[in-house]
Amino acid sequence: MKQRVIIFIMLALLAIGSVSANQDGYTVTESPYFYQSVLIDRVYVCHDGYIVVYRKPSAVGGIAQAFIPMSWEKDGAKLQVRNTPSKAVWPHMDIYHKNGEFAFVRLYLVNNRKNETWGYLPIENNYSQYFSGIDKIQIEH
Repeated sequence: MKQRVIIFIMLALLAIGSVSANQDGYTVTESPYFYQSVLIDRVYVCHDGYIVVYRKPSAVGGIAQAFIPMSWEKDGAKLQVRNTPSKAVWPHMDIYHKNGEFAFVRLYLVNNRKNETWGYLPIENNYSQYFSGIDKIQIEH
C-alpha cells in the first residue's frame, strides 16, 4: 500500500512539473516560413537562367517546368544553388514561402555536369522570352 502511495505522489509531482514548465516563460512561436520540395528530373542552363524539369508532387504525378532567372542568383536573395550533400541524395528544388508569399528557391544539384540530371540546350535558340517578367515560382500539382 505504501508503494502505491509513493508512486502516486511521484507521478503527481511529475505531472505538476511538466505543467509548470510551460508556464516558466517558454514561448512557442511558429516560423513564418514553409517550403515545398520537389525532385528534379533534368536541369538545363542557358544564359538567361535555369530551366528545371521537376516531378509534380501530386499522386497523379507527371512532370512540369520552372523557369528561374539567372538574375536571382546575383544577390542570393531569390536563388541559392548548392551541391547535393551526397551521392545518395537525388537533386531537388526547395521553394520557400514567407507569410504565404514566395521568398526564395534552393536548387540542390549534382556538381558533375556529366550527371544524367544535367541537360543541354541548343545555343542558337533564344530562351529569354521564357524568363522575362518572372517574379515567383508556383509548383504545379
